[in-house]
Amino acid sequence: MSQAEHRVLIQVDRAGMVYPAESGPVEALRDISLSIHEGEFVALVGPSGCGKSTLMRAIAGLRPLTSGRIVVDGATVDRPIAQVGMVFQAALLLKWRTVLDNVLLPVELSGGNPAQYRERAHALLKMVGLGDFADKRPGELSGGMQQRASLCRALIMDPPKIGRAHV
Repeated sequence: MSQAEHRVLIQVDRAGMVYPAESGPVEALRDISLSIHEGEFVALVGPSGCGKSTLMRAIAGLRPLTSGRIVVDGATVDRPIAQVGMVFQAALLLKWRTVLDNVLLPVELSGGNPAQYRERAHALLKMVGLGDFADKRPGELSGGMQQRASLCRALIMDPPKIGRAHV
């Protein structure tokens, strides 16, 4: 199927982001436009500080744009959206929670029942080689292990298979 036959899944239209700072405003994004079609794989590449993470946070609804618009799966993004699972550069695990409880955190925050996701959480942890570490705290894991736990957390809600192959 050609790209023309796939519907647009993510539409970024003239996105801009300016952060206030003591020394004056910092422009993180200026007039960014792109379309990502269903089934398409896209990589954002650029030097540190060019706005890659800012754009990803805006697409996920974690940061409001100061100008422009983002549409994901037909809906304008104006708040965090469930269709996006995001793994940050830093693992950002809560040190007082076990690895399993960190993985289940998005379920709790969305008002879901963590017990219904416990089996999936264990399966995800096993898949990334952390099956024996579910009851450990983040401080007991290496940096790479923390990143893998963070990846499990991003996948726990099983983001819709819109635009990606079924595994």
